[in-house]
Amino acid sequence: MAAAALSRFGDAEALPFIREQVGVADGETARTAAWILARVGDASDIPALRAGRDRYDEPLTKAYFQHALAALGDAEGKAALVRNLGHEDPAVRVYAAEFAPDGRVVAARETLIARLDDEVPDIRIRAAHALLALSMPKK
Repeated sequence: MAAAALSRFGDAEALPFIREQVGVADGETARTAAWILARVGDASDIPALRAGRDRYDEPLTKAYFQHALAALGDAEGKAALVRNLGHEDPAVRVYAAEFAPDGRVVAARETLIARLDDEVPDIRIRAAHALLALSMPKK
């Protein structure tokens, strides 16, 4: 997380370090790096994020990569995010709702509305937030 903060404020070594972490074997480290790239990365990170998506089978880790792709404007990532809003794993649904505004995934609107009735309170809250954020003009 320190590398994320340093990267956001222009540290020349932080972003390359984060990009390296996307390729590590440890899924938790790699998915955290993907989450960071969703916020500070750019289109040049899409190939590495696609490789990460294809490398992991664990649903939450794969979802982080899909959602990071969505945040960077990748059409496949956006479609996966919409699908993940209906995933059986509540953690995947939580993070799909969390990432929806980052990629301006307006195609998720109807599914987010349905998530307002999810049995998991965190999902309901994040879906409501996502709908509010998506209703605002893009910054």
